[in-house]
Amino acid sequence: MYQVFYNILYLSIIGSILGIIVLILRKTFDKKISPTWKFAMWILVLISLFVPFRFTLESQNSHEFIVSSGIDKIELTKENLIANESGKLFIYIWFLVMVTIFLCYIITSAVMKKKIGKEEVKDKKILGILENCKRQMEIKKDIKLIKQNYKKVPCIYGLFNTKILVTEEILEKDEQSLNYIFMHELAHFKRQDLLLNKLLILITTIHWFNPILWFCFKQVRQDMELKADEMVLDKIKKDEEKNYAKTLVGLLPISQEEKQPVKLLCVTDGKKNMERRIKMIKLSDKFKEYKALIGVTTLLIVLCVGTFIFTRIKPQEEVNINSVQYFETPNRIVYKEKGLDNYYVFTRRK
Repeated sequence: MYQVFYNILYLSIIGSILGIIVLILRKTFDKKISPTWKFAMWILVLISLFVPFRFTLESQNSHEFIVSSGIDKIELTKENLIANESGKLFIYIWFLVMVTIFLCYIITSAVMKKKIGKEEVKDKKILGILENCKRQMEIKKDIKLIKQNYKKVPCIYGLFNTKILVTEEILEKDEQSLNYIFMHELAHFKRQDLLLNKLLILITTIHWFNPILWFCFKQVRQDMELKADEMVLDKIKKDEEKNYAKTLVGLLPISQEEKQPVKLLCVTDGKKNMERRIKMIKLSDKFKEYKALIGVTTLLIVLCVGTFIFTRIKPQEEVNINSVQYFETPNRIVYKEKGLDNYYVFTRRK
């Protein structure tokens, strides 16, 4: 368990650093980067939290100093931490809290499933609207429309047996509004956001001790909504964009007091992000016009950040500690390999 925890701690640190970088870029260039590329940057963060490998670069000059990666530093202090009882206690607490959060999620999901029920919408007109939306989104899977009162805001639910949850109030809306609502939820399905959402829940459970990642994942979900909006805008006509925005705003009052014990993908997600989504809708033409430029610029940023995070530097040559001589000065220790001209200089800390 110790090795697992320290690997997770290392990944959490790397993910946090990368998450902060993405947050800064996202805030600085929010109106200049399309939702697609915002989301691409978040994918890099998710990869850093799951993939422990790092590309290795050989240093060309290892004669004066040795540069080690962050994981080496963690390994150097690992034995000290394990020897420390408080370190052991924290590992046990991490595991117990992780299991508790996971069990709470399972229980709340089961309760939600029971409260949702299985009442399918039978109205042929409404089902016809849903089928038309599926054709527009090029979706062939059978997606049921469930009428319930547990979730007030329309949302898509179920990784395998997928359903769109609606209330009687939503079903009474006009055909155009229903068309936009269904298309938005189907966009989540098309983009595999249901699977990604489960992945976010899993990562949050494992890294429960890291508030930076909790905040980052909140922003990821907001950008998931932006990406779903972008997909819908690509499918509807230019003169419909304003009506689509009005539909989103019209659903906002319903979601104001909506509680979400389990993270779901709903058509509305809070007043502040709704304002941002409306701004992005207005900028959709700009994103389309400069699509290539925005894409290339963002890709370069992602590659630069990714290279920095996923690269470690190590000495070109390893030193055999049994074959070295060393010389001490008041401020330095100089190691010299026997028979070679390689020197390694270490400065004493004051």
